[in-house]
Amino acid sequence: MRISNTKSLSKVPNQSLLSGILLLWGLSACATTVQAAPVGVRYPEGVSQGFVTLSSLDGKKLGEGELSQVAAGPDRVVSHLSIRLKDGSLHDENVVFSQNRQFKLVSYKLVQYGPAFPEPVEVSLDMETGMYTLGRNPPGKDRTVLTGHLDLPSDTYNGMTVMLLKNLDQNASVTIHMLEFLPEPKLYAVDLIPIEKESLRAGGLARDAVHYILKPKLGWLVQNLASLLGKLPPDYDFWLLKGKAPAFVRFEGPLYKDGPPWRIEPASPTLNKEK
Repeated sequence: MRISNTKSLSKVPNQSLLSGILLLWGLSACATTVQAAPVGVRYPEGVSQGFVTLSSLDGKKLGEGELSQVAAGPDRVVSHLSIRLKDGSLHDENVVFSQNRQFKLVSYKLVQYGPAFPEPVEVSLDMETGMYTLGRNPPGKDRTVLTGHLDLPSDTYNGMTVMLLKNLDQNASVTIHMLEFLPEPKLYAVDLIPIEKESLRAGGLARDAVHYILKPKLGWLVQNLASLLGKLPPDYDFWLLKGKAPAFVRFEGPLYKDGPPWRIEPASPTLNKEK
């Protein structure tokens, strides 16, 4: 079944965030500076290759994946995250963005399928044309494909959270927009807020990681109603090393609507020694 839809979105509250946040990354009393969106480029992204692990919050390993970035023109970068779970499920996220003074999302794609996810989902968004496609196959129902046009602000940043946090001063917060695709596209504003510093060891040295949270901006009435109904959005937490070369440390949060919180961390490759 294919459905077409054209509309202009206003900011709306959400009950959970799709993992467009994923690529998906604190200082409580000191976090008083709020930056205006869109986010400026201080540390340009470039060609890179890395690996990640996916686990439950109690440390059980669920899968592993790969994160790569390649140039796609004078000022465009393609960032690709692919995580394969042990049960054969796949989370695959592809983000194209520009970084000419300010970060700007160009296109976004997400594919999820397998036993770990409640339903297969395929999402695509073209920011230059405003066109989106949402393909889903809810359990016990026929597959549907919803297409349409959206009028989105230039600070819509699905899939770019970590990149944005790397470019913020460690005491600064920022408000941006993200798009929730299920059950149909909705736009909402979210705050990226540093809440504290946490000590860690890296390379044999003690370092401080900044702990950020991602929080949807809910109005007073909606916030109170959601709290009474037990429908507050889940927590999304990011840890980053700040300094001359900011780096991702950890992400914790659900990868799909109403899903359990999972943890994503960098992993080091190991050689298979020849016998």
